[in-house]
Amino acid sequence: MPLRLFAPPTLEILTAKKDLKGLVALMLKTFPGAESQAALQALQGLGWQPGMDEAGAAAALYQRDFERVVAIGAPAVGPLVNLLRGWTLKHNELRPVYGVDENGELCGVNYELQDTTRSDARKALVQIGPAAVPALVKLLCDEDAHALAAALEPVMVALIEIGDPRAMDGFLHLLKQFPQSFEFWNQYRTAMQKFKDRRAIPYLRRACQDRQLDSMMRGNAMNMLSDLGEKVR
Repeated sequence: MPLRLFAPPTLEILTAKKDLKGLVALMLKTFPGAESQAALQALQGLGWQPGMDEAGAAAALYQRDFERVVAIGAPAVGPLVNLLRGWTLKHNELRPVYGVDENGELCGVNYELQDTTRSDARKALVQIGPAAVPALVKLLCDEDAHALAAALEPVMVALIEIGDPRAMDGFLHLLKQFPQSFEFWNQYRTAMQKFKDRRAIPYLRRACQDRQLDSMMRGNAMNMLSDLGEKVR
């Protein structure tokens, strides 16, 4: 008897069957993206009402309703992080904003981001507050840093801004896994200034002795040890 490979039901099949549960699962699995948006449109056509859960957060993010996302709280962390993953440099384009003088004439120019989704998502994580910390720390500890891609930096910044010391579990994991990562060291330094977690001491001492480490990074490690009251040899 030939082996039949199971294929997940398509959007069209789920819609025809009015399978709300299946459409919600598809929306979340492919969020953010065209297929996810199509699943949301199908759900709306079937009268689905978003709740205060992960699916509701994804639906709210498509509407850029960050106030509702924050109100949903911890269940919104996953969709927020997935939204941040998809950020690319093209979203960092600036647009000119011209000033106007007292005579109504254009004067001076400033530049602002055309797309503020990245900063809005990070701010939402901070506003969710300590409730977001366990999920964010789990991401740092369980996922490959490269898989987090563009979400990594705003997740680290959000954890620091939230100010919950549980964040150090994630930072220590990264410090152990990527002791020579230049891009992480500024975040390590900021986190240690806030949390002063003595569990970092062995890693910092090792960094001080690592001649392959950039001199600025070694200097940061020495400063962090001094901040903890440790003698630097």
